[in-house]
Amino acid sequence: RHCLSAAGPHKLVIELQGVGRRRQLSVGVLHGDIELRPAGPVTGLVPELGISAQIHNEEQQRTEVMRQVFESLDRWWANYHELYRTRHIRLFAQTESSLFLPVTSFITPLEAGRALDSPSHALRWVSLIGTEPAASASESAAVEPRWHSLPALWAKGRAT
Repeated sequence: RHCLSAAGPHKLVIELQGVGRRRQLSVGVLHGDIELRPAGPVTGLVPELGISAQIHNEEQQRTEVMRQVFESLDRWWANYHELYRTRHIRLFAQTESSLFLPVTSFITPLEAGRALDSPSHALRWVSLIGTEPAASASESAAVEPRWHSLPALWAKGRAT
């Protein structure tokens, strides 16, 4: 978004971090030049202050939504965890970047078009995705499992 306020190319240098246990290690550096060429005079660019304010407002809105989700899940847990005491229910999951998010944030519809004709075709397709071997009880108690985004799942070639 910062390229919206720059008259020339905006140079970016981003350090790429590892995933999982290697998230603290740098795996590379990405150098990029981004330039937006608006149709019109340079005076039509958005001021930097306006862009910063918009980014700040979006971050505040995202934080407020996450706070509301966490509060509603806490209320649900307080009301219903007695009913499901024997089941292992996970309300929050850890991502590849060690963020804890509600498990509902990992559920996304797949756009298959006409490739999957029925729910049974979709079940068969999902069953072909490889899975990671299950950890032993002592390992699973010590390490919080990580849920992966769809692109990470495809890159790894297996799911948890």
